[in-house]
Amino acid sequence: MKRLTTFALCGILIACLKTVTFAEEEKQVSKTTLSGFGYIMFGEIMNGVIGDGIPMPGTQSSYLIDHLWTSRAEGDLFLTSRPTDWFTAKLAFVMKMKIPLQYSSMSRESYYASYESSIPVAEGIFHWTFKDHFIPISSLMIESGLFQYTFNPEVKNLGNYAYRSRAYPIFTLTKVDYPWADLMGMRTQVGFFNDKIKLETILNSVFNFPPWYDWSLGFNGSYTPNKIIDVGVGILFDRQFVVRHENLPPDSQEIFQGTTTEARFTFDPKPLLKPLFGDLFLFDDKSFVGFGPEDFKIYGEAAVLGQKDTIEYDYLPKPIYWLGMPLHRMPLLLGINVPTFKLLDVFSVELEWFKSPYPNHWFGMFTSNSAKPNDVGNDWERDNYINKDNLKWSVYLKKKIANFEIRALFANDHSIYRSFSLESRTCYEQTMKRPGDWHWNCELRYNF
Repeated sequence: MKRLTTFALCGILIACLKTVTFAEEEKQVSKTTLSGFGYIMFGEIMNGVIGDGIPMPGTQSSYLIDHLWTSRAEGDLFLTSRPTDWFTAKLAFVMKMKIPLQYSSMSRESYYASYESSIPVAEGIFHWTFKDHFIPISSLMIESGLFQYTFNPEVKNLGNYAYRSRAYPIFTLTKVDYPWADLMGMRTQVGFFNDKIKLETILNSVFNFPPWYDWSLGFNGSYTPNKIIDVGVGILFDRQFVVRHENLPPDSQEIFQGTTTEARFTFDPKPLLKPLFGDLFLFDDKSFVGFGPEDFKIYGEAAVLGQKDTIEYDYLPKPIYWLGMPLHRMPLLLGINVPTFKLLDVFSVELEWFKSPYPNHWFGMFTSNSAKPNDVGNDWERDNYINKDNLKWSVYLKKKIANFEIRALFANDHSIYRSFSLESRTCYEQTMKRPGDWHWNCELRYNF
């Protein structure tokens, strides 16, 4: 991974030098900017579970979380170079400090803060726009390297299933105040009819979930006829190009392959309400007088993570299908931005219904060196995973004042709080497993 990251970084730097030279030959002025942000975040896991499985009700366990405080800090630097109108190079460097979860079973050596650095963005972007009205193509964009991607730009916490989920074993992941997926590969996007229609292709190497470096191919399309409606569809052929791995049985590697389909929509009724409320809804291209640009937006997303189960257990209910699609593999999301009359920039409420009977545990298959969904050990766990943990919710708030931002998140989502205890192995299952589990986080950020 370090070699690939180094090669990607060197390639971006070389591209920057080449394009700067080319720009000087054309007597163009190179535009290079440095930006970034830093924040401190504190919060609390009100209820949750760290570890595999769920303890029986009424039992005492060191893995049960009850009002456990969390905190971390992060600094991000972004270097952007635009030597020409059609090429942009981006490089980001991130430094994080995490204070481990502290509970009674931890060793003293685990109380120290941990530091990690990463390069989430190291890419070159070619972007051409066409003004010739005789051809339908209005833009062409090609980006390559390490980059952040979101299929649904409206989501604040849940959703974006195609690249933040896996079909085999079935699971989905969320991160606090990070709705993007980190990809390594190439994305090509073509816009038609003033970018009202966009078609894109993504070829990426999987580097964030084992088995490493299998290649996936995705196709997405969107249609934005006006400022009121925006819809999109996509299909991902996950791990279709397999890289052989020595630590897995040869006959099990294709089991990780899957096909994910998804669709999204955004409905913004503010332009429709303008004739009814007059001056209250006077607006320019950015915001309304009485409401912010994000207010009143309603958005949704649905996905199908794989088409069939590789292994069926006797205790699982018979799968239910709708229009040929397995409902137990369909996460459904609905969100709304509640208007606050500009008191807040964003007040988003999201609900997710996902009737998966399996633990949300992406590492479970590797514990037994075989590719299969993680089995469930007792009746209490089975009842929870099959019937009780299907509903997830999230409330997201944001307010910006000059260069300062205040963000807050309250949720029962798919976040993973990993244990740093030396007395137990790291858990890769979501922390909020039960209906009453939830956490909150508050972030104080400064942008420059």
